[in-house]
Amino acid sequence: GFSDIPIEERSPLELTQYLSDELAALPFDSFNPSFDVTPAENITGIITGQGVFSYPYNFS
Repeated sequence: GFSDIPIEERSPLELTQYLSDELAALPFDSFNPSFDVTPAENITGIITGQGVFSYPYNFS
């Protein structure tokens, strides 16, 4: 199942800093996954560099 998929946790600094600017004071509790697993029925479109695609997807 989905619970068997390891999800990399990214650094909380990606949420609290931009370049050299601090956006939130540390310590800062965060959960910053590199991706999530979204059920297909919850996806209404896919955004790409070529535009927004709706189902049925035709990427050509």
